[in-house]
Parts: sequence; structure tokens; C-alpha cells
Amino acid sequence: MKFVFIPGDGVGNEISAELIKIGRALENYTNIKFNIQTFDLGLKHYLDTGIFVSDGVIKECKQAMAIWVGPLMDKTRDGVPIRKSIIGRLITGLNISTFIRRIVPFNPNINLLTSEPFDVLVLQDCIDYGSNANNFSTNISADERMTLDISITTHNRVINLLNYAIKLTENNERHKIAIALPDDQITSDNPWIMQYKKLSLSQDLPISIISIDRLVFRLLHRPVDLDIILTIPPYGALLSKLGAALEGGLGLAYESFVNLEGLRLFHVLHPPSDRFIGKDAANPIGAIRALADILYHVNRPVLGRAIEQAVHSSLEAGWSTRDMGGSMGTAEIGDFICNKISEVMPS
Repeated sequence: MKFVFIPGDGVGNEISAELIKIGRALENYTNIKFNIQTFDLGLKHYLDTGIFVSDGVIKECKQAMAIWVGPLMDKTRDGVPIRKSIIGRLITGLNISTFIRRIVPFNPNINLLTSEPFDVLVLQDCIDYGSNANNFSTNISADERMTLDISITTHNRVINLLNYAIKLTENNERHKIAIALPDDQITSDNPWIMQYKKLSLSQDLPISIISIDRLVFRLLHRPVDLDIILTIPPYGALLSKLGAALEGGLGLAYESFVNLEGLRLFHVLHPPSDRFIGKDAANPIGAIRALADILYHVNRPVLGRAIEQAVHSSLEAGWSTRDMGGSMGTAEIGDFICNKISEVMPS
């Protein structure tokens, strides 16, 4: 199976090395061979070449079963957006349409405002992800940026995203949809509201409209009331970061993007953390969780569950990196999870 890895900036190479280590460990328990192709994209590559992502990389990504992207610098010293431009170029080149962020309280060391289990899925249209970054002048106001982001959400794309969400409910694992919008966008001529009215008459499925402010409160205090959230830029990314706080930090979190053909791109939220390069201090858990999701995506659920069980065992045993209050190094976490996988797989 071919996968493309883009380690990215900062500690990305160290995190990527742990994924490759776990992939090789999994090969001992299956006839699957992980064909991993690595591309060195990020800040340095852009400064050296002036290119975010080449056509050749896009071609290789199209031939892969999934793409994993590590930490990326936010921007250059001159303000050129790196992360948004690289992810945006991949999204455009791979015809990716949907941003997906699953938020679950899997970390036993985090005390939340609620003790009830929850599983929230955030969906957002992302065809124009990052494409406006180079077009904004430094003088444009925040309100004008918001207007541009909202205006790109056309009727057809609203319908496509709603249909995607409805499809996720057909296996009975998801049961309701909330459309989250800013207060000033909850108007009768908004394409979301228009489609909501049509669907409320034709679908035997709870679909509601909620303001972003109320949604944030619910996510913090009553996330069990939520299931699928549909929203618009930039709120998907903001909810994703809020979800990382509920999970235990950016080092534990990742986002995914999917196109109509099912090709998925996974991007970890771990910061590049330049000052920790070579200090064995990066947290690989979010990247490893993304690897589990990749295996589910390519129809290898046994391997995905094995990784999830190993991650849970690591956190329960207190094996964590310094950003989570532990004392373990990046490689130690990877070794621990490899050993746990060897215990889980035979059973």
C-alpha cells in the first residue's frame, strides 16, 4: 500500500520517524507492506525553490491511498503563509472538498467540564482552503475577510456537504446534524438556511441551526448534545483547536480532508516547535492516532484498533511527553506503542 508522508517543519522528521517505526512493526503481523514515499516540503523548501507543492508531488499523492502531513510553519518572516498555502495546494490539486475533525475525549489524564462520553464530528467545505491567503492585503479588515470567506460557500457546495453529512447518518452511528453559523448569517437568504428548510421537510433526521457562540458553550459544557456539526470557514479550524484543548493539547490532535473519490489527507496539529529539534521532546501521539485513522480508512480496522489500544495503554500508564506533564521522549513513546502492539495483535 502506497502512502505519502510529508514530515514538514521543525520536529516533523522526528514524529514521522515514529510513524515509520510503527508501520514496520505492523508489517510483522500482516501481509501488508507499507510503501512510504516521503517529500520534504515546508518552509525551507519554499525558501529554496519558491514552490509550495510541485505538480510532481501532486501526481504521486494521487497514486497514494492516503497522505500524512506533519507540522508546518505558519508563515515566513515576510508574512507569506506556509501552512495554509501547502495544505491549500494539496487540497486544490487533489480535488479535496471536505474538512473533517473528529473530537473525542480519549485522554484519561484530562478532566473535562463533563464526565459523559461524547463523539463530535465537525465538517466544513474546504475547496478554497488557503486560496485567499495571498490575495488579502495587510489593510483589509477582519469583517471583509469574513465576508469573502462566507461568499465562497455556494448553494451547490452547501448541498454537497449536507448530503455528505446525511450519508454519515445512514449507518446509524450518527443521528443528528447542527448547522453552526455566526449570528449575522442566520438569515432567510443564506444558502444554509434555505437548504435547512428544504431538508427539514424531506428528511426524517434532526437538523438544527445554532449560533457559533451557543455551539462553543455546548462543546465545552454539554458536548454529548452534539453529533455532526456543519460550519463555514474559518470556524471549522477554530473548533478544531478548541477540540484539541478538550483532548489534551495540539500534540494529540489531527485533522483530515477527503475528496469525492475517498482519498484522504491527514494533517497533525502539533506545532513545528523549532527550539525542540533534536531534543527528543516532540509528542507523536496525534500523528500516531492519525495513522490509526489511515488504517481504518484503507479497511484495516484490526490494525487501527491495535494502535488505538496501544495509545490508550501508553496514556493510562503515564507514558507521555513533557508537554503533557510526563518525562518520556519521542522515541520512547514510539517504542512503548510498538511493544504494546505486539501484545495486542496476537489476541
